[in-house]
Amino acid sequence: MTILDEILEELGNVDTIEEQRLVIIDYIERASEDSSYIPALESLADILFKTGSIDQGLTVLIELFELKKYKKYAKQIVSKLYQYEAYDKAYFYWLDLAKSDNEDPELKLLEARLLKKLNRHTEAIDMYRKIIKSYPTLGEAYEDLGDIYLEQQNISQAENYYRAVYEYLDDYENIRDVRLKLVEVESLKEIIDLAAVEKLEKDERIPLETEDEFFVFANVYKTLFQFDKAIDYAKKALQKDSDNINYSILLIDLYKTTGQKSNLYKELTWSAKTLPPLDPMILNIAKVADDVDHLNDDIIEKLVDYTNLIDNSEDFYLAINIIVNYYLSKSDAAQALHFLRVFEGEQIDHEYMSYHFALVYEALGLNDKAEEDYLIALDYLLPHEELAYRLANFYFTNKEVEKALEVVNQYNNTFYDIPKLKALSKEIQSKNDLSDLDEYKEWE
Repeated sequence: MTILDEILEELGNVDTIEEQRLVIIDYIERASEDSSYIPALESLADILFKTGSIDQGLTVLIELFELKKYKKYAKQIVSKLYQYEAYDKAYFYWLDLAKSDNEDPELKLLEARLLKKLNRHTEAIDMYRKIIKSYPTLGEAYEDLGDIYLEQQNISQAENYYRAVYEYLDDYENIRDVRLKLVEVESLKEIIDLAAVEKLEKDERIPLETEDEFFVFANVYKTLFQFDKAIDYAKKALQKDSDNINYSILLIDLYKTTGQKSNLYKELTWSAKTLPPLDPMILNIAKVADDVDHLNDDIIEKLVDYTNLIDNSEDFYLAINIIVNYYLSKSDAAQALHFLRVFEGEQIDHEYMSYHFALVYEALGLNDKAEEDYLIALDYLLPHEELAYRLANFYFTNKEVEKALEVVNQYNNTFYDIPKLKALSKEIQSKNDLSDLDEYKEWE
């Protein structure tokens, strides 16, 4: 049995992380007296990282570093801590690396990246510039510096460093990503240069081939109102990754914008069926489907499930509105009431949904309850543009003209501009001016 096999067997015989740590410490102590244990511990660290035992893997490396102070251990520790976003700890071990080697470009780049992650941007920028001066072909330094400037919304500086990589370092391994960043920079300008975008698109060195590239160019061409190109690239992105709902949402938006109803309906139907349960994108799909009157049971069913998870009041209200209106349009007020009561019981006060309860109670002919909830909604000041109109029309339909006029007068003298309410106001006034009350009573 090898030393590594022996260690793995002992680790397999204990149950807790603390017990595993003690096993590792025991073998580190043996390594301090017998160097033949060190290769086995190095292999153990690799195995632990590959199997997802990150803490134990770091324990091995850190203990080995404390034992031998080898630069290779510190490099591995810093890389792993950086990978798992423990930037403060990573910088602590980088300081030991810096003491051992001040001229390693890999270490200098690592320092700059750590400074960036620690939001020490001034120091990071200074370090990147020094790296570029000393190692002018190190593409990562240009790209990273461009990223800092882009994050700071310094578009011109970001573009300068991205272009330096893109135009002068043809063999840079991330050149495709840099091209997409140049497209992003261009899209952030006040006036987008179509010729510049097309030049990036048609670069013969690196023809477009990935779904990310298709998606980015679809978006920028959408912004430029080049809808045919945008649709073509959105389709290509979706062909590359048919499960990516972001691509489908973009295509839905483009079909809606260009009035391609047949394609829009197909995409909405497909997206609703293939979307995973509880995916937040269902709200976007439902909103578009509601706008073009193409809601269906698949969309509503998934929207209902997702609504219980929404913690944003604006999104929650939008979802409720879509669900209630859908069932009212199908003359199924009972189902709308069912879901309102479910949502109310799950997470929200009745007052917040009082407007929708009023609509449903009115559809069910429960006028007393409908009036009560309409008035609650008014008192609660829910921002629904049709609220005043609905209440006035509710009174008018039930021949309570004075109450209808009271609502009309209250809202016509405010900053609210509700055309339907103004039109209803004229109709109510016309009926109210009838001198023969009996004639009014006969009015249907």
